[in-house]
Amino acid sequence: MTRVFISGPISGKPNLNRDAFDHEERLLRECGYETFSPFSITLPNEETIEEWGGIESERLWQYCMRICVGQIPLCDSMRMLPDWQNSKGSVWEHRIAKLLGLEITYCHVPDVIPKW
Repeated sequence: MTRVFISGPISGKPNLNRDAFDHEERLLRECGYETFSPFSITLPNEETIEEWGGIESERLWQYCMRICVGQIPLCDSMRMLPDWQNSKGSVWEHRIAKLLGLEITYCHVPDVIPKW
């Protein structure tokens, strides 16, 4: 089964861009793909985001990127959400995926995500 890494901007987006990630993940799973989304990351020891310095903290970003970078080689392809070029993390994920020869596709997420 193909495993798809979903990459896109999070910081500075309304609701952390969760609606776009969830929408794309739902579509991919309906098509039979396994997925990895940064929103599947959990913090160790049941710590909260606030304990890590808030969502915009460098410490939290680095922790999440370590996990994301480790997941890229376990995937067959990468799906880029709109505006990925303006995300420091997504740019790095894209570079690594290209270096590793993953298939990279780019999607358009509508401005209004339907609530299912």
